[in-house]
Amino acid sequence: MNISFLKSSHGATFHATKFCFLFGKNLSASFSPQIHNTWFRNFSLNLQYLGCTLSNENSFYKMVDALLSVEEFHGANFTMPYKHSVIDFLRDKVSL
Repeated sequence: MNISFLKSSHGATFHATKFCFLFGKNLSASFSPQIHNTWFRNFSLNLQYLGCTLSNENSFYKMVDALLSVEEFHGANFTMPYKHSVIDFLRDKVSL
């Protein structure tokens, strides 16, 4: 996956920045990106929190699978209906 598209479409900086995501549907009401990015800035963390609306479960699986191999990927949160799906999906991908 080329994370450059996500960076440029969200106005994120490039130099050594790690990215965190909020995945879900109808994210326009979410304050998570503003809250997290304010916290990151206040503590001088080189992190960017981006909201990513996914239209269906197929796009969810493709996005998560691709992000697991991206060096800049630092973490993610998931809203319903993806909270339960991600646990099953990652159980098959990640060994703990």
